[in-house]
Amino acid sequence: MIVAVDEKGVLCTQLLGSITADNIVLLERDIETARAIVKEEYQKRGIQFKSLIDLSGFDGTYVPKAISALAAYMKGNKPFVFRSATFGGKEMTNLAANIVATIAGRDNLMFFKTKQEAEAWLNQSDTATLSITQPDKTTSI
Repeated sequence: MIVAVDEKGVLCTQLLGSITADNIVLLERDIETARAIVKEEYQKRGIQFKSLIDLSGFDGTYVPKAISALAAYMKGNKPFVFRSATFGGKEMTNLAANIVATIAGRDNLMFFKTKQEAEAWLNQSDTATLSITQPDKTTSI
């Protein structure tokens, strides 16, 4: 797993290869590194991230322990992530990712075929979150 914050402030995650019993320890190490990056960048920025998740290099093979490790990572990142978009995943990979998101209590994850579609959705403004309510300036006499 590769995690970085790009020049636009988007949290970019790439899942590669497979997650087997032999390399689950590497995933857990990568998750700890990613947690530190997210918290450090959030403290610098002070606003939630948009998250772009690239599943195109993931072959869809995983051990059950990967589900719980990724769910714990997503749950821990919930306060720091505004919305997440995945792209490039196969149908069964997207199903597994949806299960991970559900376990993590995340309802801000969408699935797309292409990076361009995912980025377009991330860049849409969310009026419910971004609108600023102005106080009523009328005065009764």
